[in-house]
Amino acid sequence: MNLDKTFLRFPKFALIAILLIAFTGCGEEGSSSLNPEDWRLAVELDDKWGAIDREGNYVLNPIYPDQPYYWEEHFTVFDGGTTRYFDKDGNELAVGAVKQGGLLSGGLLSFSDSETGLLGFMDAQGEVKIKPAFQSALPFTSGRAAVTTTDDKLGVINQAGKFEIEPEYDAESSIVFFGDYGVLVQDAKSGYLDRKGKVLIPVQFDLAFAFANERAVVSLGDGFGVIDTRGKFVVNPIYRLIYPFIDEVAIAANDQRQFLALGPDGKVIEEYSRYYPELMPYREGKIPFENKEGKWGYLDLAGEEVIAPQFRQAYPFLAGVALVEIDRKYGLIGEDGKVTVTPQFSDIDEDAAVIGYGPNYFLVNLDKFISFGTIGQNVKLVAETFLVALAKGDYAKAKRYATKEAQASLEILAGMSEGKQPQPGAGEKIVIRSVEVDGDSAVVTYTDEGKEMTLNMVREYGEWRAAWSK
Repeated sequence: MNLDKTFLRFPKFALIAILLIAFTGCGEEGSSSLNPEDWRLAVELDDKWGAIDREGNYVLNPIYPDQPYYWEEHFTVFDGGTTRYFDKDGNELAVGAVKQGGLLSGGLLSFSDSETGLLGFMDAQGEVKIKPAFQSALPFTSGRAAVTTTDDKLGVINQAGKFEIEPEYDAESSIVFFGDYGVLVQDAKSGYLDRKGKVLIPVQFDLAFAFANERAVVSLGDGFGVIDTRGKFVVNPIYRLIYPFIDEVAIAANDQRQFLALGPDGKVIEEYSRYYPELMPYREGKIPFENKEGKWGYLDLAGEEVIAPQFRQAYPFLAGVALVEIDRKYGLIGEDGKVTVTPQFSDIDEDAAVIGYGPNYFLVNLDKFISFGTIGQNVKLVAETFLVALAKGDYAKAKRYATKEAQASLEILAGMSEGKQPQPGAGEKIVIRSVEVDGDSAVVTYTDEGKEMTLNMVREYGEWRAAWSK
């Protein structure tokens, strides 16, 4: 594992095709605190996933094919097309198995309507709180969730389902809130919004991280720096990387691969002059480090060794324990460096091991937490969406619901129609009259301004697509 991979292995997750990376502290305010009773970790044993507490006791037996995700003292287990939910002690929640279920966050989870394929939200008891109306949705954070409407516009709703930020952004944009600030991404550049949707800091950064303690790490060009809530640099973007602030300390590396500890004002607290191939984030008074022989141990903030290098890999402490790797198996150690849970697991939730359970954990797993509706399974809805987009001259949208062969024809039509405006009211009088399905093909009969026509549909890539030809 090298320096770049340690920082950059965190996935650049997509929200409807736009990349966003975000890091904050372990909690909303960048604190490393966690009640030891709430410590949990997903682990793999014999190709099956479960979860343990800090004593190594199973709270979820290792029976699941995919990794559980621990968030807000609950487990979300994605299992194919369904999702199951458990409390921190492994008791299944009343909601049971949910089709296309999303992460349980803010007391709500997204689900897919069986008839329309659109997404809504329900609570942990299975009571629908927000009716299905969206093509995609993120889990709720800080009482808000970004959603895309059926006309491909992105906005932000509250837990009553009302838009707090109107759906006026392109679906390829993204907005994620933690606390009072939202990260806005447009055209691969990032900025910040307030809770009313007002732009606080214009879109300009290559990467914009979430705020913690009124500070946010950003990247501009090839350098990382730190800004305040006005967008002013308190640490100029001169560093090769900056790890997230935790306990008001951020570990940074310069172009000479030298490590430093920065305070919230950007001043250097400590320089680590010894040759360290790699350091990890600081937490609970310790910094995991790698020596020249490739062994891992721990430093204190002053740079003194407090746990001698002896592990194949070592991770930051959280609630008094830390994950380590010995002989290619994972276990736990205590603050004195002694093993408390015998290394036995073949894989772990590495994001939790590195960055804990706060906003970091949510954000680096965002690609897994985005829910997409199953509109492609509803032949009537796909046909209607395609026909209306075609009538309005929105060929980019029509292509998304067309077969590969039809997309070529639509591309030609788009070129021929460039600059032309659709007729007022185009598509408003399209009415689907009937749908006849025969295996993987279907015929949709519809009227447009009273004239009856048909549209052939086929299953392609597992979804219904319009087999349209000019």
